[in-house]
Amino acid sequence: MEIENLIALLQSEEERDWEVALLVSENRNISNSDLLKLLTNHFYVYKLLFAGERINSNYSYKGFSKKRKILHSYLLTILINLSNKNQYILIKNFFSKTNNFFLPSTRFEELPEIFFRFPDIDKIIYPLGNLKKIDDRILYFKKLKELDLNQQPLEFISPKLANLPNLRLLRLGSSGFLPEELAEKENLEIEIVGGAY
Repeated sequence: MEIENLIALLQSEEERDWEVALLVSENRNISNSDLLKLLTNHFYVYKLLFAGERINSNYSYKGFSKKRKILHSYLLTILINLSNKNQYILIKNFFSKTNNFFLPSTRFEELPEIFFRFPDIDKIIYPLGNLKKIDDRILYFKKLKELDLNQQPLEFISPKLANLPNLRLLRLGSSGFLPEELAEKENLEIEIVGGAY
């Protein structure tokens, strides 16, 4: 599919068109110029970023309609699907510097591959989306100190997350599944929306 057709789908008001765009974006590549075209011209958040305003962990969706929030999650998922590993740094740098990685809402049900391009990150802030599970691949992040998934609809978290030696803060939503190994881990603060362990 040509990039112009993909853009046209994303400009639609119908969520089913966004789903089609997401489907056709899987396992495809995109040129840097087309990636920048999508980033700069077709979503408000990215226009802000190109104007020099950085999104950080305090970013909120205040002022965004529900449909706009959903479109944002589809668009970012598509951009990640279209990007190759060498382009991941372009996306990461829109949201984060140093060893923190903040990623706004996406449609991924597992941690997206983009995270695994950066093994030295010590903070993952990925508070919104469609994330269903955290599997054993989380052990890849040996330096991880903070994992913030506070509004993700998690159904499974690998107990091996407790084996990360530097993990000090885990933030989950009220629907978060919590293995006993994590609940008992020393020196780990676990925050749940509406309370804390």
